[in-house]
Amino acid sequence: MKIFMTGYSNLPEREFIENLKKNGITMVIDVRERPYSRFQKWTSIKKLPDTLYKHGIKYRWMGGSLGGSLFWKEGDECGLFKETEQKVFLGLEKVVDCAREETVCLMCACGDFDRCHRSVIAAFLISDFETEVYDIDKTGIAQKVSLT
Repeated sequence: MKIFMTGYSNLPEREFIENLKKNGITMVIDVRERPYSRFQKWTSIKKLPDTLYKHGIKYRWMGGSLGGSLFWKEGDECGLFKETEQKVFLGLEKVVDCAREETVCLMCACGDFDRCHRSVIAAFLISDFETEVYDIDKTGIAQKVSLT
C-alpha cells in the first residue's frame, strides 16, 4: 500500500492541484492542527475542500489526531508524546483504512519534509503499518521515503 505526503509551502493553488493529479491522488488528508493559513488563503478549510472536490479529490481534516504538536523531533530522533500515543495510532489506522479505498496524500503547510512532522508520521506508517510512503515535492515528483 502506498501513502503520499506533501507540503504546499508557497505553491500557488493551481500547481498544488496539478501535483496531486500528476500522482493520481483521490483524497487529501489535512494534518495541520489549524487548517488555515494567513499567507495561502486557498488552503483554508472553508475553501480547500470545495476546490479539491471540483477536481475529483476528496478532503478530510485529521489535524486533531495527527497535528504537529502531538509529535517530537530532535535531530534524527523522533517520537510521540506518551499522552498522545493512542490518539495518534487511531489516526494512523484511519489513514491506512482510507488508503485501502483511495490514493491518499497527507498534506501540511511545511514544504521541507525533513523538518515537518510528516516525516515522523511517515516513520510510523512505514515501521508500524508496513506501508510505502512517498513525499511529493513542489515540482510534483514523488520520492520514496526511507527510514535509513
